[in-house]
Amino acid sequence: MMNIVVLGAGASRGASFAARVKKICKPPMNSDFFTQLQRVLSKKHDKYVKATINDVIKFFGVNWTITLEEYFTQIEFYRKVVPLTGERVITSGDLRKARANLMQALAAVLEESMFNEKCKFHTGLIEKLNPADTIISFNYDCLMDFSLVERGSGKWNPHYGYGFPLQKWKLSGEKKWQPKGELATKSETITLYKLHGSLHWQITNPSKAGAVGTIKLKERIYRQNENVLFTIIPPEWNKDAIENPVFLKIWKAAAQSLAKATSLIFIGYSFSPTDLYASALFRLALSKNKKVKQVVIVNPDKETRRRTRAIISNCLYGNAKLVQFDSFREYAKSGFIGL
Repeated sequence: MMNIVVLGAGASRGASFAARVKKICKPPMNSDFFTQLQRVLSKKHDKYVKATINDVIKFFGVNWTITLEEYFTQIEFYRKVVPLTGERVITSGDLRKARANLMQALAAVLEESMFNEKCKFHTGLIEKLNPADTIISFNYDCLMDFSLVERGSGKWNPHYGYGFPLQKWKLSGEKKWQPKGELATKSETITLYKLHGSLHWQITNPSKAGAVGTIKLKERIYRQNENVLFTIIPPEWNKDAIENPVFLKIWKAAAQSLAKATSLIFIGYSFSPTDLYASALFRLALSKNKKVKQVVIVNPDKETRRRTRAIISNCLYGNAKLVQFDSFREYAKSGFIGL
């Protein structure tokens, strides 16, 4: 039995702490990122919160409605088109600065909504998983990473578990992310493939041919100084960063795991229509998998559940069981059916 858990933004939004009435800023969804950004109260984030909101108004006017993914994508295309149009009101420099502001604003929302928080649903999930099971996460936050530290004794080893290309890249900082208790072996660790990167990853590419790249697992993931330094693949339509050797290795490892899975659990992941890379990965990796016996979809949105079923339909053979839940809380109360 090989379980694969797929996590999207809804898994963080559905965390046990997120329902607190006093918690104004919630873990962000793609659709309401800018709402959550405007709920950031910590003064240390003022600079980037105000700068990002001003950037959005400058590009789209006062009466704007835009998602995080749409905004990243618009900046990407503006940067390509501005030199062709000779536009002077918005310059390439403005767009580079806006993108940098947005990256820092993203870190601000994640800190404001999750700092010092633990989720009993995430930790309960780790307790149910077996060594050598796989988690595929599209989230930048570290809720699952902290849960592995808390409950991953004998099941988690960060040196091997992230799927980094260790032969050609030097890894440091993993001690902070080791589990409390026994460290899992290379062959028995849960694997956590963060396909879009993470707030605690800092990847430096080799400066020249033959040189060694570096991957640092940061101990401090939130803002201490002016900027937060981290490596992610932003939610843009054209994800060029996937060509980075580190991410190529992780995506390939995720595809290999999907091809062998017997149980699939989707928690809060929406298969955004614009994320063609992720859809292609799942369609192709699962296309010849005849071992899937059970699929669990945790999402309140009926259209999202329908889209998920359509994308993975190639592996849903006659005897495969399909179970659906509206929330992470409801799924946790079920005893984590499917694991």
